[in-house]
Amino acid sequence: MGNLSQIQLVTSLARSLKQNGYDHIARALHSAQHFEIDIEIFKAAARFTIEMFREDECFVDSIALPPAEICTLRIGKEPTLYLARKADDRVELIQLAEGGHAVRRYAWRCGTNEVSAQSFFEANTDDVQFVQGGLALTLPMMLTLINSPKLVEICGNGLRQERRQASRSTRIAVDAWHKVSWRTAARYSRSSEPAFDGPKKPLHYRRGHLRKALEHHSKAFPTKLTETGWGQWIDGQWVGHPSLGIKRSKYSPKLDQQGLQRFVEAQRTRDSKH
Repeated sequence: MGNLSQIQLVTSLARSLKQNGYDHIARALHSAQHFEIDIEIFKAAARFTIEMFREDECFVDSIALPPAEICTLRIGKEPTLYLARKADDRVELIQLAEGGHAVRRYAWRCGTNEVSAQSFFEANTDDVQFVQGGLALTLPMMLTLINSPKLVEICGNGLRQERRQASRSTRIAVDAWHKVSWRTAARYSRSSEPAFDGPKKPLHYRRGHLRKALEHHSKAFPTKLTETGWGQWIDGQWVGHPSLGIKRSKYSPKLDQQGLQRFVEAQRTRDSKH
């Protein structure tokens, strides 16, 4: 399915889901907005995932939201889709694979340390948890980039004939198909916006930080990293522009397997208490 276009992949999965008895998920695909994301945006998010990592807790920025209430995300030409839903500050992504099977689930609450990952087909080994933990941190980071209009642009996707055919067969709106790519300096030159704000620098991420809070404070959440046991997350910030390159912060600690394993174990402990 890797050679399928975005429209072919969505319509194929919708048919498989309906055949498998998952009509409600098929209907969600029919009503969703569909986004194909440049693989380089995902790679950049993966490089900067470390910026969100603190000891054995991870924090998700408040703008790590899908671009629509219900949407699908396809990363590059991958043969799978993420069906994304958001409700207030809570986000859930279900990864759908060939045959209409749900293979993984990711969820988080924006602006907090609540992050979880689950595989529906793999043994719950340390290696699987390590990979899943990394993706659970990378996907919200990718969405912070998608929600940064000075860095990316969203345009229509797919051939007109293909979109119209999909609309007739599945009732998916002809304007529901989108492609997300880097907003280059050349594209900026054709717009009324300045290409860069401030000094011209390669794209990098200024880390967010945790602020001490009390339980009754707005958007406070439990954490063991403050003396009060409660914290508020202050978002990080994307600085620079991808057309000038992408660099990792020199202040980033190394995210090794042992460090991420501590994060995974902390998530397990937190989940077992709920």
